Amino acid sequence: MRAITAIIRIPRVTFLLAVAMLAIASPAFHLRSDVSAATSNRENSAAPQGVFDAKSYYRLTTKWRGNGKSLDVVNDGKNNNQLILAKTGNFSGQLWKITSLGAGYYRLTTQWQGDGKSLDIVNDRKNNNQPILADTGNYFGQFWKISKVK
Repeated sequence: MRAITAIIRIPRVTFLLAVAMLAIASPAFHLRSDVSAATSNRENSAAPQGVFDAKSYYRLTTKWRGNGKSLDVVNDGKNNNQLILAKTGNFSGQLWKITSLGAGYYRLTTQWQGDGKSLDIVNDRKNNNQPILADTGNYFGQFWKISKVK
């Protein structure tokens, strides 16, 4: 049984190395991202993984809810800076700026709150793992990796 496992792992590692080498060696090799540019006229336009225009804002949607719901920031005076999926509209809380932090990580900020608030994850032992907009800082919960999804 161990021999079969080893045989299965070798091609997978080889495939992953080949994809990585192709991505490094060829600037024309692009992986699709599920993040579409809000400033684009194409509904399904996507930036190549690792390349986002620092001057553009992006709309974040899920495959499950489609283009009708976007990641938005609550602005009701009581629950400010909490995140929800809301009906897609022309709202500055739905427009996200994606800024490279290096090493494949990005900071996500909204047009509404600017660079002073970043997408973060709560780590307070009470509401752990809840997404929120928090004061921008050098916190690992604000370092996001954007990966291709099939």
